[in-house]
Amino acid sequence: MARTQSKTTLAHASRQTPKPTMKPAATRKPSVSQAIAVPLSFILVVAAILAFAPIPHPPNHVKIPIFGTSRHFKTGEHFLHNRVKNTPSWLYLTLHAGPSMAWSVLMPLQHVAWIRRNVPAFHRTSGYIIMATSLLLALTGLGLLSDYKDSPHPPFFSLHTLNGNSPIPWPTFRLTTALLAVPFLYSLYRAAMAGTSKQYELHRYWATVHTIFGYAIGLERLLLLGTYPLGWVAALYAKIDLREILGYEDTIASLAEAEHEVFALVNIGVLALILFWLRYEFGGKGSPLARVKKE
Repeated sequence: MARTQSKTTLAHASRQTPKPTMKPAATRKPSVSQAIAVPLSFILVVAAILAFAPIPHPPNHVKIPIFGTSRHFKTGEHFLHNRVKNTPSWLYLTLHAGPSMAWSVLMPLQHVAWIRRNVPAFHRTSGYIIMATSLLLALTGLGLLSDYKDSPHPPFFSLHTLNGNSPIPWPTFRLTTALLAVPFLYSLYRAAMAGTSKQYELHRYWATVHTIFGYAIGLERLLLLGTYPLGWVAALYAKIDLREILGYEDTIASLAEAEHEVFALVNIGVLALILFWLRYEFGGKGSPLARVKKE
């Protein structure tokens, strides 16, 4: 009788024991996934290397379709190559491209929990390097947004419409990039202040925000690379003449104008991705962002 009662009690208890559930995204601690950080860092490192050793321009007989590159309005070469040639090497290479590689290598390591727990000295030293590098990259990046000889960029506050084909205009690449620098620098400041005051949970939140905005250029490069195959596929396989459809002339200057407008549009896509990323990490009721605001 006692054995039967014991079995009944155990069976009842097993029915009452709640099944383990996954912790909702809104209550977990924010952390940048290595599956996102490492590929974006790889893209940034490759882009920095190309600043030191740019890819040669295709021969003149190779006709690049519209949106198949981002050409300079005079030379037809990729405008970033033109930027490297017309910018002092101490600014573009020494103070920007070089430090960006260090930032890209160290940043994913900052979000490895094992390193934070077991090698705190490395995490702390790497954090100081990243903060100094972030400030340097922001300042030099803003400097690179200025006009220079044969600059391919339109006026800072102009709007793009793809030759009037879009009813909704969008701002220039330079303006949106300058706007992205604001939360990038603010989150850097908040992360640094929280870290030095040993508010480690708050530091982690702001460091995550800073990382997300820091990867804006990586996301921009990724989306930009995605537009190039579309231009080639439309021209070679779909036999669609996007230039004629959009009303652009078959000249280097006209094609460059169209490609720079798409280049600026890519930054709008980056802003959307960043907002989605922030919403994923911090959004929702009882989210870490709410706790950050209280502090």
